[in-house]
Amino acid sequence: MKLNDTPILSPELGKNSVILRDDLFYEHYYNKGALYQYLENPTILAFGVEEGIDSENSKLKDVLKNSGIVSYACFPLVSNHNLVGLFEVYSNEGTVLTRNMLIQVQSFHDLMKQLANEIVLSFRNELNNIILTSIYRTATCCSMEIQSSSSTIFR
Repeated sequence: MKLNDTPILSPELGKNSVILRDDLFYEHYYNKGALYQYLENPTILAFGVEEGIDSENSKLKDVLKNSGIVSYACFPLVSNHNLVGLFEVYSNEGTVLTRNMLIQVQSFHDLMKQLANEIVLSFRNELNNIILTSIYRTATCCSMEIQSSSSTIFR
């Protein structure tokens, strides 16, 4: 989700995410632009998987490799040309992701994309309701003050 064309990111929202979970990692690499650049143009990001599946080299991929992760794949969840989430699969220890594992995981991609999109839409609707309720209360309060003032003037 974006606010004024800037992604809204929070380590708390991504506490189970490799890319977003660590405050230092998030702040350092988001501010340097590697994470922001990836979120603006998300692609499948992978390394340490069977030969031939690794994605192109990037700053973000190099940082992830150096973080102690043995095997990693990130599938962007894009709905209506908007990034709604990241679906990450990784291993911190000896197990290496295989082509078959990724094929099985890929079968859940559409469901994950739909779920992430519904969560984003629900969050947006909740924000809109809060904003509209606040505007309505402010307008009602001001209207009551104006009516109260005008009735005092005409007495």
